[in-house]
This record gives sequence, C-alpha cells and structure tokens, in this order.
Amino acid sequence: MNLKRFIVGVGDVNCYILNDRNNVGLIVDPGGDKKKLINYIKDNDIDLKAIVLTHYHYDHILAVEDLKAEFDLDVWIHEEDVEGLSDAGINLSADRPVKNINIKADRALKDGENICIGEMDLEIIHTPGHTPGGICIKVENTLLTGDTLFKGSVGRTDLFGGGYHRLLDSVINKLLPLDDDLIVYPGHYLSSKLGIEKKRNPKIQRMLRLVD
Repeated sequence: MNLKRFIVGVGDVNCYILNDRNNVGLIVDPGGDKKKLINYIKDNDIDLKAIVLTHYHYDHILAVEDLKAEFDLDVWIHEEDVEGLSDAGINLSADRPVKNINIKADRALKDGENICIGEMDLEIIHTPGHTPGGICIKVENTLLTGDTLFKGSVGRTDLFGGGYHRLLDSVINKLLPLDDDLIVYPGHYLSSKLGIEKKRNPKIQRMLRLVD
C-alpha cells in the first residue's frame, strides 16, 4: 500500500491518498487545494473509488464537491455525521470565510464495517467525541485518526456535537486496545505510533487517570 499526505486548505488539514499496487485507491479528508490533489491523482493514474471523510467539519471537506465532480466519486461518512455534512451551520462553513457547504452523503458508514477497496481492507472505527460520527480508519499497519487523536493531544470537544466523555470512551475503549505498532496518521500535525501515544500523550494520561 502507498500512502501520500497532503497538507491542504485553510486549516492545514492532512489529506491522505491511499492506493494499492494496482493503483486502486481512495482519498480521505480533501480539505482544499483541489488542483494539487487532482493533478497528483491524474499524474499517478490512481483509480479512486471513494471520498472517505473522518468527520463533517468544513476544513476537512472543502474540496469534496470538486473531487466528486472531477472523478465521479461517492462520498462516505459515518451515519451520525450525515446530517452535519449537509448542513452549513453544523459543519461550521456558514461561520467561516469560505463557501457554504451542503453535501449529500452517498454512503452512511457504520462502526465495525470492513470495506475492501482494491487489495486494501478498511476497518471503520466509530470514535465520537469531536463530532457525533467521527471515525478512525484502520488500513493494514496504519490508523487514520481524523481529529480524534493527534500526536501529543486529542480532538477538541467544545464544538457543536462534541462531548468530552464520548471522546474519552472512544480513546480508552476503541483506540487503546489496538496494536502499539500502528502508525497514527491524524487530521492535523505530524504522524506518530499508537504505542508512543499510549505512553506519552498527556491528554491520554489524563483520561486514564479519570477512569482509574
């Protein structure tokens, strides 16, 4: 599997393009810079099958409509974030100096779904807290964590639909049991390893103290 990271848009979002050895792939969180993304996809002859969103916030979805139109792609998001994706007030685009974004999801994902894209097996892990339908995506030895988990931190929970106790439950019960060797690719900032975050992330250490 090949994974390419792009830092895009007004929020410096990590957008990821993944493809297998046959160039069948997907794009995760296209949050802007549509020309850069489109050029890479075309230059590398990647056969994209879907746009997969870790959550509905505007900074992660700014280039979705352009990519959907360019490559005739379906948009996938967790079922609890479908409404927010289609509502500019909920996804915060109405309150920011960007266009209002109202996108209809083509597929509502569920927790625990296993999806094959080419030779890649995706596991959808529902991790609410930052938004109601936030997800992490496990693919081989990688974990795309969106705005649930960052290097040295976790996602904020003070925005509409967020909740600290839901995020705590997501991190403690969904992410910490996973393999330490998983490479964490978050929605912002640098990558890490899950084992390192378990030991050194101060936000996780605080969560563990709260449930101890």
